Amino acid sequence: MNPRSRKTGEILDQSLGLYSDVSPEELESSREQTLRYLETETGKTFPQQVLAADRVPPIWRWRWPVAGAAVIAAVLTIAVLTPVTRRQSPPARLEDGSGSRKIAYGEVVRPSAGGMLVLSDQSRVEMRGESELTLERATDGVQIRLNRGDVIVTAAKQRTGHLYVKTKDVIVSVVGTVFLVKTGEEGSRIAVIQGEVHVQQNGEEKKLHPGEQVSSNPMMKLEPVSAEIAWSREVEEHLAMLQQLTAPLPVPPEKRIVFEETSVKPYNPSSSTGRGAGGGGMSIMPSGCGGNYPIQIDPGRFVVSGATLHSVITWAYGTGPINYNSCQNMSAQNVVSGGPGWIRTDLWEIQATIPQGSLSYTPEQLRKGDVPQLRMMLRALLEDRFSIVMQNEVKEVPAYALTAETGAPKLTIPAGVGSMFANDPPGILREIGLFHVKNAPMSDFIPDLERQTARPVLDRTGLTGPLTFWVNYTPQNYSLSIPLTGPSIAVALQEQVGLKLENIKTKVEVWVIKSVEKPTPN
Repeated sequence: MNPRSRKTGEILDQSLGLYSDVSPEELESSREQTLRYLETETGKTFPQQVLAADRVPPIWRWRWPVAGAAVIAAVLTIAVLTPVTRRQSPPARLEDGSGSRKIAYGEVVRPSAGGMLVLSDQSRVEMRGESELTLERATDGVQIRLNRGDVIVTAAKQRTGHLYVKTKDVIVSVVGTVFLVKTGEEGSRIAVIQGEVHVQQNGEEKKLHPGEQVSSNPMMKLEPVSAEIAWSREVEEHLAMLQQLTAPLPVPPEKRIVFEETSVKPYNPSSSTGRGAGGGGMSIMPSGCGGNYPIQIDPGRFVVSGATLHSVITWAYGTGPINYNSCQNMSAQNVVSGGPGWIRTDLWEIQATIPQGSLSYTPEQLRKGDVPQLRMMLRALLEDRFSIVMQNEVKEVPAYALTAETGAPKLTIPAGVGSMFANDPPGILREIGLFHVKNAPMSDFIPDLERQTARPVLDRTGLTGPLTFWVNYTPQNYSLSIPLTGPSIAVALQEQVGLKLENIKTKVEVWVIKSVEKPTPN
C-alpha cells in the first residue's frame, strides 16, 4: 500500500466507527450523493464508474456506515485516479456589463442592468435588470432564492439531485427545462418555455408544460408567455422554441373553431344595427386601417360596424391587440400585404354569435391581444365568407431593442406640465408629437413606439411595474402645418427619458393575401 492510501485508511479508522449490514441499495444511494458533492465542491466531472459499488473492497462493505462506505470508495479511487485540488471552486459566475466574476453560496446577486448567472453544471439563469437572488445549497441539489424580479432559467440535465427556484410563496423544482419565474409584492408567476416544472405552494404541487403558466395569487393578471419573456436577450430563441413545442396539430375542417352564426354585409350607417353605428367615427387611413367602429364583444356575440376588411385580416392573423392601433402597426411593418384595393376602402358590418361554452373574452383581453380562440374564429369567418387564401412565411426584418441607460432612467415630468394632466386616468395620452405615460407598464407603450418607428420593438429595459414619463418629439414624415420643434422619437427617448433604441434584426411571421372575394351579403 502506498503512503497516501495508508494515511487515508488511518484517518478513516480514527473518524468512523465499525458498523455492519450495509445493503447494496444504501451503498448506491450514498455513492450518488457523494459523486454530486465532489462535483459541486471541485468543479470537476467524474464518470459514473468512479464510485461504483464493485470498486469498494469487500472488507469495507460491512465495516462502515452508509456514508463511510461511499466516502472510502470516493477517497481511495480519486486518490489513485484523479488529482483533486483542495481549493473549492465557486458554484457560479455572473456575466454582465462589468465582465465576469465568481459568485459564492449565500452571496446576494443584484445586477442593475441584468446579467447571466452560470452555475457549475452549466445551468444558466438570465436575470432581468433590478432582480435579486441568492444561491444556496439544498439537501439534494442547488437552490436559487429569488427575492425579487424576473429570471429565465435554462436548467442543465441534472444527473442526480434537483435544481430549485424558491420565492416567498412558491418552490419550483426541475430536472432539465427552460422556464420563467417572476416575483414581486403581489405574488409569483411561473411560465414554462420547454420541458416540465413542478410548482409547490401550500403543500400542493402542480405540473406545468410548454406554454402553460400559473400565479401564486389568483388576483394577478396572466400575460401571454411571449410578452412575459420579451425582455430577454435570447427572446428570439425562446419564442422559436415555444412556438415549436406549442404549435397546434392540424385540425380537420370539421373540427375548426368557428362562430355559430355570422352576418356579413356592406356597412350602412343609416341602417346598421351595431351599437357603434353612426356618429362620424374615424376616417380610413391610406394603410387601409380605420372606419367607424368600436368592436363590441360579450360572452355570446362579436360585432364590428364599419371596418375595412384589411383591419379584420390584421386582427385575425396578427399577434397584438385587436384595435385600430394594431392594424396601423402591422401595416407599417408590412406584416399583412397584398389583396385588391377594395379591402382597404370598403366598410363592412360583421355580427357573429360565439358558441356557448367557448372562452369568454373581455374588452381588456382584446386590448392586450390575448384572444387565441377568437382569432381562429375570425380566420374561419374570412375563409368561409370571403374565400380568403393566405400565404405565410418567417422573415428577418430590421427592429429596435429598447434598452435603459446605466443607472435609473429619467422617469420625470417637466416642471409645470404634470398638473395639466393630473386628472387623467392611468394609461397613455397620445397627441401629435407627445406621449404622456402615466402609471402604465412598458408593454402598453411599446405598440405606440412601434407605430412611430414602423419597426418591431423588443423591450429589453428590465423596467417592471407602472411607469410615468413624458416624451416630446416630432413624428416621422410629419407634414402638418402646425410647427413642431421636438427631436426625433429616438433622440427624445434618450435625452428626455434615458431610454435608447438600438438597431437589431428579428424574425417575424408575415402574411400575403393570395386571393379574396366579396361575400354574398346576409
